[in-house]
Amino acid sequence: MEIKKTNSCASCDNLLSDGICRVNKILVSLDQTCEGFDHKLELHKYSDCSNCVKHNSNNCAHPSTAIQGMLCTSYSFA
Repeated sequence: MEIKKTNSCASCDNLLSDGICRVNKILVSLDQTCEGFDHKLELHKYSDCSNCVKHNSNNCAHPSTAIQGMLCTSYSFA
């Protein structure tokens, strides 16, 4: 079974460091969500060259060493 993050304030890019929602301008709890939910992209243990959008393209910084299991500082989600 795959474990996934939920659409909640805890994983929203609109959550500011003081717990205020950038969209609704109110203090929120981490288990809430709203129509303005914007998933926060972050690296995880499965991030590597094989799922980088630059892999096998002219934009890849290290094409000769880019393989599954490797990760460089040029990694890109989108």
